[in-house]
Amino acid sequence: MDIVLRVLSLNCRRRCVDVVKGSTFLELAHEMEINKAVLFLKQKEFSAAIETLKSFERKKDAKVASVAATNLAFLYLLQKDYPQANHYADVAVSADHYNPGALVNKGCCIYLQGDFHKSLEYFKEALVNEATCVEALYNLGLSLKKVGHYEDALECFSKLQAMLPNRPQVLYQLATACDLLKRKDQSLDWYMQLLNVVPTDPELLHQMGIIFDAREDKQQAFQYYYDSYRNYPSDPRVSTWLGAYFIEAEVYEKAVSYFERAAVMQPSEVKWQLMVASCHRRSGNYQKALAIYKGIHRKFPDNVECLKFIVRLCSDMRLQEVDRYAALLDKAEEARANREREIGPRGSGKARRENGGNEPTVNEGRSKHAFRILTSRTVCVFSFPRIFRCWCDFDFEPIRPVCGCVTSKIGATSDVGQK
Repeated sequence: MDIVLRVLSLNCRRRCVDVVKGSTFLELAHEMEINKAVLFLKQKEFSAAIETLKSFERKKDAKVASVAATNLAFLYLLQKDYPQANHYADVAVSADHYNPGALVNKGCCIYLQGDFHKSLEYFKEALVNEATCVEALYNLGLSLKKVGHYEDALECFSKLQAMLPNRPQVLYQLATACDLLKRKDQSLDWYMQLLNVVPTDPELLHQMGIIFDAREDKQQAFQYYYDSYRNYPSDPRVSTWLGAYFIEAEVYEKAVSYFERAAVMQPSEVKWQLMVASCHRRSGNYQKALAIYKGIHRKFPDNVECLKFIVRLCSDMRLQEVDRYAALLDKAEEARANREREIGPRGSGKARRENGGNEPTVNEGRSKHAFRILTSRTVCVFSFPRIFRCWCDFDFEPIRPVCGCVTSKIGATSDVGQK
């Protein structure tokens, strides 16, 4: 029934547009065409929307052309076709230099090219033309952060918080801006407010765990890490921290499950499997530990650490195969020494610098997931998608700014994509 109604709606709209085109109300026909494109967007028929909007390229009315080009730039930004987005952003700005949506889209294109100083100019100009343009204000804050003007960025996001209270994207930016300004207590307050808005987001819970771990509040840090694990058990950083927490508490049986999870997610990383075997060894389950070490040796025959533990366990358990593994250990150590000589001191020094001089460890920094905010005047006015990482790319540093889109030359808005 919904499909039938949508088809009828489109057919009626086309008929109305055809009738109006033949009358003296040509301006109204243009606006109806724009709204038809918006209807296609509602139905996620992007090709049809783009085709409808491209028909305005031949129109003589500059404002209509600017509106159509603004929407096309917006669509191409969403599709990550940045050259096309940049082209239509230029067309929109040329047709109507006072169109804030066009200026925002052009600023977004320049932002994505890495020229943050130049993008600032477009976002500021958009705000001059429309002081309440939230897209311009948000992007201006992002650009100011990129160029190191953290105080000014904080001011932008504070204005946004007053205009759009308790929006997760704004709360996050306020928290990070305060963090960059070394205002740790204020940053934590903003993070706590953000947690009240999105209490089950695993990345945010992980970030809270990092904060309290840095404050040496292990109990509170454990609670946030555990909540993050419950909401998203496939993050090896969280699994590793929880495993290390239980090792420190000498509860090796619980630590095993977290390292096993990490080993499943990253089967090519030998360190997780070594940690599983280590937990069994520390808990006194030597037979199980030896079996796991042997399994690791079959997958990674050149791993010296694994062979060392096999030799130690075989020696402690007085097993006859200790001599065979000791010989394999000698060969593996000799091969590693030869490789290091071939690389030379300069190469090995570089490798140590890249690794920080330590064995590979899990990056405790922020992961590559972002609040992807598709904010615009018409498509998702701060409508923010669910941020569980299985549904969208989500990082605590937005990978792209928000873009602007308008639906008609008189600035009418639509509820497309709003929740």
